[in-house]
Amino acid sequence: ARHRAEVELAAVAELKARQIGVWRSEQLRVAQFAAGYPSVRAAADAPRGGPPDPALAAHVADVLGQVARLQTWAGIVLLAGPEEPLAGWTQPAARLVAALPRMFEAAVAAPDGIVSELRLDDANRPLLDVAVAIRGRAGPLVLLARADASALFADVLERWPVPSETAAGSLGVRDGDRILLMVGETWVARGAPRVESIPAGDLRRPVARAFAGATGLIEGLDYSGTPVFVASRVVADTGWRVQAKIAVGEIEAPLRRPLRIIYVLEAALLSAAAFLLALWWREQTARTRYDARLRDAQERLALAVSGTHSVWDWDLARGTLHLEPPSPLGDGDPVRVIEVEDEHA
Repeated sequence: ARHRAEVELAAVAELKARQIGVWRSEQLRVAQFAAGYPSVRAAADAPRGGPPDPALAAHVADVLGQVARLQTWAGIVLLAGPEEPLAGWTQPAARLVAALPRMFEAAVAAPDGIVSELRLDDANRPLLDVAVAIRGRAGPLVLLARADASALFADVLERWPVPSETAAGSLGVRDGDRILLMVGETWVARGAPRVESIPAGDLRRPVARAFAGATGLIEGLDYSGTPVFVASRVVADTGWRVQAKIAVGEIEAPLRRPLRIIYVLEAALLSAAAFLLALWWREQTARTRYDARLRDAQERLALAVSGTHSVWDWDLARGTLHLEPPSPLGDGDPVRVIEVEDEHA
């Protein structure tokens, strides 16, 4: 049962981790496509030091806005420096400003000119920031795009390939000495925290053990103290891990039903054995008492016989007389058997 649970959970965790990995790769691919668009390349080659060409900036903003809306991105911006946006499009709540310097410098320093960061914002919404460096004659530009991963995470957390009462997915990322663990809305409705902060050293929790290097089927406790089995897989090129869990009780439940039957049969067999043992003991006790009485009678008979001078046994049907011990007749030798005729009798 444990082996089957390990195989199934590992397959689910691997599938969900790949789902996120494929989605991330698609966002990077589209960001690279946008960075290579002719008007964006023209902006990279345009002279610096003065205000950007308004017509070019407007065209770049229009192109980036169309790409962002098609990809349902929260925002996209073209940067001439860590805090120098040239053109872009953002939703009102995107708030890309905080990420600009960090992502600009990371993209420029990256060997292939592209970096990404999958993280939670202050409202615990999952976001993917992608930055692509554009090498131009006037210096590097960086295209920064932000994708909202909430719909993807919800799909990963909520879907399960087979019906189950306790199976669930979760997504964890390490934040210093703590692990942030996200669960689906179904489990939030059952009382689980939407994002749980777990000490990285709490090895009772399977996710902490997974981040510590544990592999295979990990057994531990969930947020409510329920024993669970967990398989964990890394999301490629990110700090995130996908967990697939199921309660130990659900795995063992099919085994308990035949075990209950076995216990009932065992109890019946034990009862039958106890009954047969009682009968055997009763018979043995009666036999012991009978043997004792027989030995007593034999002893009394032996004592009675040993006290007589001799014993005569006259077989009338055969006409023989047995003497014990053998006795002489007159002056003759002792005899044991004498043939007796009727007239002599």
